[in-house]
Amino acid sequence: MVDDNSGAVAKVFVSGATIQRKGKIREFEIGSNDFASMPEGLSQALRLNASQLSRFKLKSTSWIFSRKYWFLDWTFIPGESVYVLGYAESGIKQPRQKKLSSANFWKAKKMIEADPSLQNRFDLNQDGFLGPEELERGAQVIGHGLQVEPPPVQEKSDIPLIKMAFRKRKGFPYILSNMKEKDLVQRLSRKAILKVWGGPVVTIAGAIFLYYSQY
Repeated sequence: MVDDNSGAVAKVFVSGATIQRKGKIREFEIGSNDFASMPEGLSQALRLNASQLSRFKLKSTSWIFSRKYWFLDWTFIPGESVYVLGYAESGIKQPRQKKLSSANFWKAKKMIEADPSLQNRFDLNQDGFLGPEELERGAQVIGHGLQVEPPPVQEKSDIPLIKMAFRKRKGFPYILSNMKEKDLVQRLSRKAILKVWGGPVVTIAGAIFLYYSQY
């Protein structure tokens, strides 16, 4: 959950994100016969993500059958500033619109016929006359509004409203970082330059090497 100080939060799905971070990464080398000495935070993370770890099981063994495992441990600290670049969508689900009932349609039609301000609202060509098509369209709009149920009164909660959700979406970059935006953009720019020019430079250097190696 990411808070932007607006009174709402954004939900960030980390799965599939490219992590660009600053700060040290803790390294651990632990034998399967000594999992008890593993830091609690690392042990908890391994248990929570056990279903995604196909080649590792947090199962202790005797020292005879012990295997060495190497871990890299990093985290985003609560309260730390993060930068999210990726596909975002509203975290608010819109209610499904019910089919307009005939009762609400005729009720809305009568409301428009009795209210000059509504007639003016749906007089699309502004000719001072509400045609049949304009009246029907207005009745559909007003009718749908009549049958929308008011939202239930929500109890006061300490959990803020989720107004945005970030997730991996094909065709869009997805980056999560604790770096400042300026520093992150500079890093991405350098990588882009290397990708654009690195291939041709290596190709030319290889061609020159092959040319001179013949003599």
